[in-house]
Amino acid sequence: MIEFKIPQPMPQEMIELVGAQREKVDDLIVDGEILSYTLSRNREKLWIVVETETEVDAFDIISELPLTKYMKIDIHPLMFHDSADFVFTFSAN
Repeated sequence: MIEFKIPQPMPQEMIELVGAQREKVDDLIVDGEILSYTLSRNREKLWIVVETETEVDAFDIISELPLTKYMKIDIHPLMFHDSADFVFTFSAN
C-alpha cells in the first residue's frame, strides 16, 4: 500500500492536474495495476493499493501518476488486501 501526504494548501499546478490524475488512475485500475484508490475526506491523505513483487515495481506504477511528484510517499508492504471486489458470489438461480 502506498500512502501519500498531500500538501496543504495544494499548489495551483497540482490542482490543474487532478483531471489527468483521475484519468490515469482509471486506466491503471482497468489494467489491474491499481487494486484500490482512496482519498481521505479532508484531502490530506491518499492510499493506493497495488500488487507487485517489489517496492521498485510499486514505485514504477505510481510514477506514472501526474500528482506523485507533489506528494510525500510512504510504501507499506502488506501481507494481504481483502476487498469486496475480490469476493465471488454464486447464485443457485
